[in-house]
Amino acid sequence: MIASTTPPSTSIDKNNLLRLLNGNNEMMDTVLREIFQNIPASLTEINSSIKNNDYLGVITFAPRVKSAFFMLGEPQLALTFQAIEDSARMGEMSEVKYRFETVFHETMVKINLIQEVA
Repeated sequence: MIASTTPPSTSIDKNNLLRLLNGNNEMMDTVLREIFQNIPASLTEINSSIKNNDYLGVITFAPRVKSAFFMLGEPQLALTFQAIEDSARMGEMSEVKYRFETVFHETMVKINLIQEVA
């Protein structure tokens, strides 16, 4: 079981994000706004899916969070959400619940800190 102990970041890898967006600063602002709206909404959907034992919901929303954290330069959180997705695909919902509960608070702290400095 993976329990992340990564301290919250207070910055994002804007250079990486700019590379992904071919240097388009305006697009970066748009992508960041979408990410900051998408992650909390996706976390809510994942939580609801776990409560309903709905693995399809988890495998729909976990990749969105994973991709957002890769773009933000937070690979540890991205890999944790990959593990959540993988566990859901294997039908291991108790593992999904454990991993999600373990990382939920850290995820919200990081997204709030990153949003403040972005």
